[in-house]
Amino acid sequence: LKIQLILTKLIYTPAGYFGSFWDTTTQTAAANTVTAITFNSTDFSSGVAIGSPTSQIVISNAGLYNVQFSIQGSNTGSAVDNITVWFRLNGTDVTNSAGISAIPAKHGSINGALVFSWNELFLFNANDYIEMYWTTDAGTSSLATYPVGVSPNHPLSPSVALSITQV
Repeated sequence: LKIQLILTKLIYTPAGYFGSFWDTTTQTAAANTVTAITFNSTDFSSGVAIGSPTSQIVISNAGLYNVQFSIQGSNTGSAVDNITVWFRLNGTDVTNSAGISAIPAKHGSINGALVFSWNELFLFNANDYIEMYWTTDAGTSSLATYPVGVSPNHPLSPSVALSITQV
C-alpha cells in the first residue's frame, strides 16, 4: 500500500506549470473577419490562466511550453468553408503559425463538421500572453459547442480546447 501511495504521488505531481482551458459557447465570425477565440472554463491550471479579455491566456513563468488545441468546426453552408487559425503572442501574429482546415458542406439537414488540432512549442517570458485567432472564408462556419446528448448519451463537446504545458 505504501508503494502504491508513493507511485500515485509521483504520477500526479506536476513537473512544471500548466493550464487546460475550453469554451462552452458557439463562436461565430463574419466572412473574412479576424476574430479572437475566447475561453470560459478552466480544468486545471498552475501558473497559466485565462486573462482579460478572455481570449488571452497568461503565462506567469518563463520557460518552454507545449501549446495544443482542438477546434470543432460546423458549417451551415452548401459549400465547403475554410477556417484559418493562428496564434498571437503579446498581440503580434506568430510567424508560420497559421493553419487552414476545410469544413465540409451541410449535407441534408446535418451541418458539416470537422475537429482539427495541432501543437507548437513556444518560449515564453514571464507574464507573456498568447491568443488564438480565426477567420472563416464564407462566414458559414462557426466554432461549435454541442450539448450533452441524451439519445445516445454523450458529454458536452466544447467548441475549443487548449492545453499549455511547460516542458
